[in-house]
Amino acid sequence: MEEAWVALPPSLARRLRHAGFGPGEPEVLAQACDVDGGDQASFMVQLGFVEDDVVEFNKAYDGLAVVLTIAESKAALKRKRRSLLHQSYKTMVVEEVGRQAEALRLSSLLARVRVPRSTTGVVGAKWVCKRTSRLHAEVDPNRRAAIELEEKVRLAAEVIKIIKDAKLPIVLAAEMAMDPDRALASCAGRARARTIRKRVREFWKLRGWLLKVHAVLWPQHAGHLVDYLLDRGDEPCARTVPGSVVSAVRFLERCGDVGAESAVADDRLVTAVLQDLTIQLSVGAPATRKAAMYLVVMVLALEFYVVDETNAVYTRVFAWVKLIKLWCSLRHDDCLGVRPELLRLLPRGLEGQLERTKTSGPGRRIRWLPFFVSADATLAGVPWLAVGFELMGQGSFCFARDYLLPMPMESLQGAVAKPVDWAAATAMSRALLVDLKEVDRKEGTWVTVPDSPLFLNKFAATLHSEHSERNWLPSLAALEDVPKIQRDCLGRWMPDASDDYARTARQVVYGIQKLIVKKFQTNPVGLDEDTGKAEMEAYLDKKGLGSLEVKRVMKKLDVKAMLAGDSIVAAPAGQLDPVDALLDNDGFGPASVGSLLGAEAPRARTKYFITYTAKRKISRLHLTGGCHRVPGLDVKDYEFVDDKDQLEWNAFCHSCWRQGRTPEEEDREAILATGGLASELPEQGGDVSSTDESSSTAEDA
Repeated sequence: MEEAWVALPPSLARRLRHAGFGPGEPEVLAQACDVDGGDQASFMVQLGFVEDDVVEFNKAYDGLAVVLTIAESKAALKRKRRSLLHQSYKTMVVEEVGRQAEALRLSSLLARVRVPRSTTGVVGAKWVCKRTSRLHAEVDPNRRAAIELEEKVRLAAEVIKIIKDAKLPIVLAAEMAMDPDRALASCAGRARARTIRKRVREFWKLRGWLLKVHAVLWPQHAGHLVDYLLDRGDEPCARTVPGSVVSAVRFLERCGDVGAESAVADDRLVTAVLQDLTIQLSVGAPATRKAAMYLVVMVLALEFYVVDETNAVYTRVFAWVKLIKLWCSLRHDDCLGVRPELLRLLPRGLEGQLERTKTSGPGRRIRWLPFFVSADATLAGVPWLAVGFELMGQGSFCFARDYLLPMPMESLQGAVAKPVDWAAATAMSRALLVDLKEVDRKEGTWVTVPDSPLFLNKFAATLHSEHSERNWLPSLAALEDVPKIQRDCLGRWMPDASDDYARTARQVVYGIQKLIVKKFQTNPVGLDEDTGKAEMEAYLDKKGLGSLEVKRVMKKLDVKAMLAGDSIVAAPAGQLDPVDALLDNDGFGPASVGSLLGAEAPRARTKYFITYTAKRKISRLHLTGGCHRVPGLDVKDYEFVDDKDQLEWNAFCHSCWRQGRTPEEEDREAILATGGLASELPEQGGDVSSTDESSSTAEDA
């Protein structure tokens, strides 16, 4: 066909292409003109040839006859092959052509639409759905609930189409009503729009497969559903996909009033295949990623950020909302169901109501869920709760709405009447964390360092998500041995609509919040943050940061390091600050509580101890009391020795042996005296202070 097309006269080939014919579509050309039907001449006239030009007309006529003969032969062969194909494949081809045509039409429409620009000045790359656009365009809080109802009605129409096409039993029952369509409109029950959307989208994939393979619109028996599950498992897919498919079928069977004897989702074979696939797909699958925990230093920095008047108003309110989420164990979506006018700041703390959450709201057993923040819930001792509540009721934030946090102005000095979605909240959270300032402890008081960022590397500000706030307080409460029945009140996991539950939950939540604050104030390093720090270090290592850079970042995120730098427990003269010595140590983490360096610090009776790294690749010799490291607190793998040659070691601590000295040169007492760390007064030669002053004077000279 291609060779014959190339041999055509140029004028004929040009006119055929202009009319829409080509060498790749022989059936179209054969259908347009029959070489044996005597209409070839009229077809050429339609192409623009003139019969008076005999030479050109005859030349084009002969060339077209050859092409038409080949086209009819090719077309007949294609028809023969098509007749041998399965009906499901034919249906698939027709559906694919229609889908391509629809995609082409939509792409032409989208090409004329300008990509929206977000409030942060970054060109948006994700198209929002109609519901999101309409919700953001509405200011009236009552209208927002109505739009969500309209979205549910729109999605319910898709459910109705599915059950009508499948001719499920509920369709026959609805036909007995005066208005069948209106009766079917409630088939989804109390399911929310998000649930309906998820189930319908999953079923459309199943329906497309059924149409192509079995030429049906609904699984007629359990075998159809089992075949689909096995095909999805062979992809392979995520381990949760088979369960989502079965849940979608079960949801639509419930909507269609399918009886238990006819339901395929609960069939024993389907259940067995589902369980087996889940096990198979779980092998080698990555572990479920849980939201990283906030560190105590980050909570301190957020409290200082709220009360700092030099920061933008909106970012202060945003930080206040994050603290509310931390102390109340709120989800991001929970904040979309908080009416600001229902917030009350009482002497005992802040109280509010959650209207629409995952477990509460219209159509749920619990209409409203309370949440509480104690007035004593502050680690830094600053009135962040009252300051943020006052900002929330001023200026552009003071308007009626049924969500807590609106979108920001471009200047970040106010808000606009649009709710913050997940993407915007994530972007602003990372920007806020990057803007947090370093926190330090001076003379027993927590302070902020204005010109020093908390995160020395921006990767560290991208670890935490909008789920991270919810697990902070329950995790700390569990580490403090708070009973589970009380911890359930934090996240409202066992709610009740009674007033007794509200009063009991208030007292329990206030008690847990005060317990965490008291624990921190009594012993700042008493809160177990090993999990949070390990998650941060692993994340930074995954991002390609070297070990020294990770230590440098973690130095500002560790409460121990801050306490080691406190002026009350400052290092003795002549000794490097324990935290500054971090970068040349053997990788055991930052310094411990600074008081361990003083006279009250417990010391072992042996002269030396040896520390070991992972897998004992490095064994480092230390003088007991010669540096800030305390065996059992700063290092986990260690051994005490009376003699430095008692056990093998391949390195020594340069904080214990300073100024180029080695363990072979000086004994323990001489080195301790040089460093100002003598554990007892020398028998001759005066006190330690005079020794320090004389050595210092000699160095100055």
